[in-house]
Amino acid sequence: MIPFGDCPGSNPFAPPLEPSTEIEWQVCADVANVALTLEMARKFGLIDDQGRANVELCAKRLRQATDRGIVPRNLGPGQTTP
Repeated sequence: MIPFGDCPGSNPFAPPLEPSTEIEWQVCADVANVALTLEMARKFGLIDDQGRANVELCAKRLRQATDRGIVPRNLGPGQTTP
């Protein structure tokens, strides 16, 4: 496990990471989908404003991934593969 401080993108002042490999795009699409789901949950009052999703960036990354033929995987609780 990588300590949080060593994770790419852990610096809040750094620009967002740009996915470059198919695996990175898949992860990005999966996470963007989750973030948008959390944002909708916030709108319904299910979560608070802490950790609010960057909706514009999530939507942009989902469009870019879709343009590459990559779509989010729908994983259930505890699943690591579709």
